[in-house]
Amino acid sequence: QPCFSNDCGRVTVETFPQRLARELSLPAAKVATVANWVKIALAVESSTGATHVDAGAGGQSRPDAPTWAAAMDYLRRERPRFLFISLGEADDRGHAGDYPGYLASLRQYDRWLGELVSALDGMGDYGKRTTILLTTDHGRGYGSDWKSHGRRPWAGRIWLYARGPGVRGIGRLGKIPQRSHADIRPTVEVLLGLQPLSCRGCGTPLPEVAP
Repeated sequence: QPCFSNDCGRVTVETFPQRLARELSLPAAKVATVANWVKIALAVESSTGATHVDAGAGGQSRPDAPTWAAAMDYLRRERPRFLFISLGEADDRGHAGDYPGYLASLRQYDRWLGELVSALDGMGDYGKRTTILLTTDHGRGYGSDWKSHGRRPWAGRIWLYARGPGVRGIGRLGKIPQRSHADIRPTVEVLLGLQPLSCRGCGTPLPEVAP
């Protein structure tokens, strides 16, 4: 989409979650987004109701704790085929220059990741067949510039953690070919048995996750 700010309206084409619901013939409840920021709702659906979206209310972001609680409740109750969870307090605290708070948010995310893994371990075959992909939407600056990101080279330096039945358990990877956010969508498509889209700018499946 031709959008480069947070001020855009609703996306105007079929989104990735919508494709999953359509091509896998899934009810809306089985393709879900739980987010801390209401504008995420504008990005995951071109028309409301095709999937399940819980992105809070109003124009402000809600705290991560109730967002996470809602996501975990939804996971246990509905067992969706696809669940996107979006959290944001680390970024909020980063922009505010609250470094102790920023680190506290990251440590909380670590604990929640452990909670997610534990929950899936207790969900039988559903949990065993589930792949977790954890990443961030951008990098941060260095030194006194750590509060910022945007159109700067280091903002594109991100990481991805993967865990699941098809993930090669090889630990932290060293030198690998350049990867991108664009590679996440085709990776999930392969995991769900779909043919990834082919287009200029489309990514390629991550072989370490979806061999």
